[in-house]
Amino acid sequence: MNPFATNSRTPLYIKKEFEEMKKLTAPIVRRYSIYSFISAPLVIFSAINLYFLLFHSTWTSEIPLLIIYGVLGAIGLALFKESTFQSKQVFKMGYHYMINRMKESKYLYDYRKERYLQLINQNPVDAVNIFREFLKEEERMRGNSVNKDTIT
Repeated sequence: MNPFATNSRTPLYIKKEFEEMKKLTAPIVRRYSIYSFISAPLVIFSAINLYFLLFHSTWTSEIPLLIIYGVLGAIGLALFKESTFQSKQVFKMGYHYMINRMKESKYLYDYRKERYLQLINQNPVDAVNIFREFLKEEERMRGNSVNKDTIT
């Protein structure tokens, strides 16, 4: 699941920015989705089989199966850990994109940009909502800038 998803009611200028972030993060999102998809069945399959081998059979003759299921479980857990790492990478890439985009804004005053950057740094969990507010304000200022240019 992409954290930069939009819905049908999202304004076009916000959709455009989130599409840019999706393009940037798409390879990593694909990778962590695959890892997550593979890791869950491996862990569940090996845990169930290890449980039955250890508690409901004479496992002394089943040592090779114990090793195989243990290795499969370890691989599943490693893939799960890698998928969480990749998920964090997606967040970091999006976070850096938002910060750079705010710094490069031509329509907002510097003190407003600094305020948005300060908000994102103080509350990174809410970065997507802060970025949406930034884009809304930038669009208002862009509209004011266009109106001033056409009047003069």
